[in-house]
Amino acid sequence: MRIDVAVRPTTAVGRFPAWLLGLPAIALVVIGAALPLIGADSLDAFMTSRGWRASEKRGPALQAWIGAITKPSVDLPVLRFDVKFKSWKKLLDKRAFALAEGRLDASNKDFVGGELRFGGRTMAVKLRLQGDDVRALAGSKWPIRVRVRGGDHVLGVERFTLKSPIGDGLYDKQFLYGAMREAGVMAPRYRFVVVEVNGKDFGTFALEEYLSKELVADNRRPPGPLLRIVAALPADSSATSDDDAIGYVDPRLLKAKVHRAGRWRDEPLRRAKSKRGRQLLDGLLDGSIAVDDAVDTHTTGRFLAVVKAFGVEPLVRWDNMRWYYNIAIDRLEPVAYSSGPVDLDRTGSRPMRRPLPHHLLSSPATRRAAAQTVPRDVPITRLLRDEFPMAVPRERKKREVKAAEPGPGSEPPVNISIERILKRDPVWPKRACIVVPAGTWTIERPIRPPPGSCLVVEPGATMKFQDRGALIIRGAATLIGSRDRLIRLRFGWRTGPTAPRGLVISRGGLVAAHVGFTGGESAVGRPPLVVHESRAELSNVVFKNWPGSAALEAVRATIELDDCVFVSGKGDGIAIAYGRDSRIQDTRLSDIAGDAIDVRGATGLRITGTYVDKVGDKGVSIGEGSTVGIDAMVIAGAAVGLAIKDGSRVTLRNIKMVDIAHTGLAAYAKKPRFGSPKVAAESCTIVARDKAILSHGDSEVRVDGKLQPTEKAPLARIIKLGWLGG
Repeated sequence: MRIDVAVRPTTAVGRFPAWLLGLPAIALVVIGAALPLIGADSLDAFMTSRGWRASEKRGPALQAWIGAITKPSVDLPVLRFDVKFKSWKKLLDKRAFALAEGRLDASNKDFVGGELRFGGRTMAVKLRLQGDDVRALAGSKWPIRVRVRGGDHVLGVERFTLKSPIGDGLYDKQFLYGAMREAGVMAPRYRFVVVEVNGKDFGTFALEEYLSKELVADNRRPPGPLLRIVAALPADSSATSDDDAIGYVDPRLLKAKVHRAGRWRDEPLRRAKSKRGRQLLDGLLDGSIAVDDAVDTHTTGRFLAVVKAFGVEPLVRWDNMRWYYNIAIDRLEPVAYSSGPVDLDRTGSRPMRRPLPHHLLSSPATRRAAAQTVPRDVPITRLLRDEFPMAVPRERKKREVKAAEPGPGSEPPVNISIERILKRDPVWPKRACIVVPAGTWTIERPIRPPPGSCLVVEPGATMKFQDRGALIIRGAATLIGSRDRLIRLRFGWRTGPTAPRGLVISRGGLVAAHVGFTGGESAVGRPPLVVHESRAELSNVVFKNWPGSAALEAVRATIELDDCVFVSGKGDGIAIAYGRDSRIQDTRLSDIAGDAIDVRGATGLRITGTYVDKVGDKGVSIGEGSTVGIDAMVIAGAAVGLAIKDGSRVTLRNIKMVDIAHTGLAAYAKKPRFGSPKVAAESCTIVARDKAILSHGDSEVRVDGKLQPTEKAPLARIIKLGWLGG
């Protein structure tokens, strides 16, 4: 296996790493972070001491490259496992059986218990052998799947695989995953560690994050299922088709499967996400759902561009690809993940008659996103024809490539009246502007104009969204009414959340004033307004009687709320996930069953002059490393006033909390991988029934400069006492 990626002729790493990772400086940062292992002078000595094959060929270009961007030596993290003899013997027996049979049949029943010592902590773990290629078990570095138990983590990861760096492609994966993340594509964390088992040094291993909810959260996405494609063999094994005769897999035998499906069956919203994700992937495979309606073409195009730039086409084979269902936009996103080396072509699985990249790139929006990932002097025709020849159908190549070259802003949008759209499905232009004049308009089905389109709602307009009604705008939206002529959006939902409903703004912008959102009768449903990777400015907007999710959901967005009202909701009021520099000012949230404001992974959020009352759970819940400043806020009636969790940094000034059922200010670590929170409070008044201030574990809470004492009881006991609400 070649590891001299600097001179590999089939990849673009040596040709244009700067554009692939954004800027030359960013490229050096990513590559420098990926190679802090060795200096040029000690390359061979280091590899030999860590058990790597000294005979592995390494060209002088790679040695010079490493020496130029790395320090002479860096200490790697050391993971020390303690496994009982009986458990270790079970792993040895499983390995011996797999080598004898020529295959490894691994399942959850093969996990054995053990302990892991790292960072001054001792954690309970479960281990088993992993991998489809039994040859990896022949050496001294076997691939091992690890689960950290008890909510603990190692380097921020709870589920991961340890494997031989050489067998996993050495640095290839770290370069690839770093480039994917830089392009906005989901990818696992990957780094190198030293492994010791029962005191014996097994050398350097690659630690790769496994598919899990932590991977989704680390990529700043809302919770959603991960999926893959499996072959659903018929009961009659003798069944054949024309595809079988020529070596292709029959597409009718492929189906979507949810990763860890059991955890997506325990509540209605989870079941709906799982069902919808499978529906989209199955529809993509059998052709019943168009590419634009099944996948997020923006991230898919970027994913395919980076795959080709690295020359790792096997990553996009149907049996290698992984998908994530993003409920915020009702689309599938590709996940850059490979259980083996990224350039490994699995000869045991037959290709589809029409390769998956071929199908995905049949969408002009996907090709446009791929073109925007490369520099302007690398034309789209080169990327798709020369660099990805299998992806462009010959009979349609010229027309499709020509349509992909103009960007979304290259021509003005064409105005289309909502009346025309509701009467029949329009033939969309490249960019459309939907105009909603005054009057009452009933939306009974999803309306999805092309990317770059816009929405203009005029004063006095009323839009009634029926059970499946949705308006998904991938561009700018303007809803500006007046005090005399409000804009009203009403929702008559009666069923569960099988797909997004209401108004969705994605990768664009929203300006709304004097608008009223009124929900329906369903206790479980999607938010009336979703803002995804956009900037939204809302003033004098009222949300009333929304279903059991949230009134406003902002995902990786920047929102500004001024003088807004949220009243009578069955779920949370405002849900902010992974946004930046948002602001909530002079807003009231009242009579809400869940949290008034729920914040996850947001930075630079400011809340001022806001009034919260009659809240069923938490007034404000802040977690996942958020940075928030709150000033001049009143919380009158809640189970918990302020819950600050998981590495968040919060400053409080002039806060008044009264009629709090359990705890006024609670600081604790529910997800240890984020660390403990820090809170600085000034001029705060708290009246609570159980505890005014609860600082748990290693949390740091300072009130008027004075450090508050911490509670050392187990968090599970505190939760059982009810001090942290629901």
